[in-house]
Amino acid sequence: MELALRFSVCIIVCGLAAAGSLQGMNEQAIRKLKDGSLQCQSAHDSHMILMLSEDEVNDEFCDCADGTDEPGTSACPNGKFLCAAEPLHKVINSTWVNDGVCDCCDGSDEFQGRLECDNKCKQIRADLLKEYSSKMERARRGLQMKSNLSADGQHRYKQSTENAKNAEKKSVEVRADLSTLERMIVTLENSLDNADEPSDTGDEVTEEEEPDEYVEADDDEDYDAGQDEKPKNLDEAGKGLRLRNRYWPWSDHLLMSA
Repeated sequence: MELALRFSVCIIVCGLAAAGSLQGMNEQAIRKLKDGSLQCQSAHDSHMILMLSEDEVNDEFCDCADGTDEPGTSACPNGKFLCAAEPLHKVINSTWVNDGVCDCCDGSDEFQGRLECDNKCKQIRADLLKEYSSKMERARRGLQMKSNLSADGQHRYKQSTENAKNAEKKSVEVRADLSTLERMIVTLENSLDNADEPSDTGDEVTEEEEPDEYVEADDDEDYDAGQDEKPKNLDEAGKGLRLRNRYWPWSDHLLMSA
């Protein structure tokens, strides 16, 4: 009888200890629970809001509609268990807790001790660190390439802006030269038009007078005097001969008959 009583007391104490366990609950919920401010919608009455106590957590009875009070048991079908030791704070369904499969890296989801789980959290952290370091290096190279492309683009933009300014300056100079040429063309056209118009003085245009060397001699004496005068050079002698043959072609016949 005494042995049976002791066994019953042990069951009650162990049940209360299990009921007070906060396994799988996140830190925010634990703080609210400690402050007495953890609330949830009742799973049995949608119009009722419950204030949870530590005794109501993981007691194998689903009090909250969202399963907040049963993260470490399968009492609520939508309960969530937090693997606190996981590097990325892995969350599993509460129905996976104590199911004989190690889901958390440290085996915290099998807290009843029916299965011994190896702690793989350190290796997982190392693998994640290596993966993220590689991603960070690729991101750093990408940022460097982006920075180089941005600098090159700014340089090209500055160069193209300068080229555009130079082209605009050259265009202004060309337009100025074109305007000057247009004025010169107008001036030349006006001068040509004025040259085609008759003179306003009324003087008749006369034929150009013949040069002095083509004027006929007044008499024979002048010609004889010219004959006696010695030419200054061969050009003048040739010129005199041509004049004589032109105006007095009969002079050679007179000399021959004499």
